[in-house]
Amino acid sequence: METVEASTLARRIRDALMARILNGELAPGERLKDSEIAARYGTSHTPVREALRLLARDGVVEILPYRGCVVRRIDEQEMADIFEVRTLLLGYAARRAAARLTAGQLQQLEALATEHEQALAAGELERAAEAGRRFHEVLLEAVGNGFLTRLSRHLGTRVRLARRAYLRSAPLDAASCHDIVEALRTRDGARAEALISAHIASSGDHVRQALRAQGMRDA
Repeated sequence: METVEASTLARRIRDALMARILNGELAPGERLKDSEIAARYGTSHTPVREALRLLARDGVVEILPYRGCVVRRIDEQEMADIFEVRTLLLGYAARRAAARLTAGQLQQLEALATEHEQALAAGELERAAEAGRRFHEVLLEAVGNGFLTRLSRHLGTRVRLARRAYLRSAPLDAASCHDIVEALRTRDGARAEALISAHIASSGDHVRQALRAQGMRDA
């Protein structure tokens, strides 16, 4: 019973730290000290260390010899690799989802496309990014492949970290999601795949450009 409780506490701490990293409170390269985290959450070092191991497994932090644990920096090549795989996965998901989406899921996608468009117009970049994330989630739900969903979420977390760290004031790809929804509504899987692949590839180019510029400033 104690083991189960300790594991649950570790995951709660992991989730809390993940939220702080995603909202920019903990920046890339910042050191995470066991003692400070344990004091903040009123616990011992054991669940904290387990939480950090979970974050390291997810690629969010690094545990370095003689330096302890730090929030991972994201480089341009890693992001290029991530977007290459992400483009393939979500393109495949759109193609498969075109034949499987329910009327209710299509309504959700239409609403999220509108929210994404309105958020961009208002300059609310975080809201736009969240609408895009939920749009992808609905597509993945329609496919019904649990492994694909978990892999896409893992890659999505890495993308969110890059955007939070380096793109706070930069525009997101303004391509409309409504064209994707229309392709899905007409069950045109090939067109849906092409549109979402182009959308994600464009977003990836933008993220990599920001990372390249950041690297030049840090050099």
